[in-house]
Amino acid sequence: MMVAVSDNSATNVLIDRVAWKCQRSSRFARLSHTRLRRKMMDLKAAGEGRENISTPREMMNLLDALYRAKC
Repeated sequence: MMVAVSDNSATNVLIDRVAWKCQRSSRFARLSHTRLRRKMMDLKAAGEGRENISTPREMMNLLDALYRAKC
């Protein structure tokens, strides 16, 4: 049900409160293949070709750092 009715508002709140700031941190700088280029449902940015990208390994490393309170 969540997938069917979600408009990604919670994700956008986290992007505003955390992600833009994290991108400037040294920990995030180690994620060389990860790019946060737009919020969810930003159709204008998507139309311009701005997409969020990453790799499974980098997301694993980021989640591990969050779990260990190193980020």
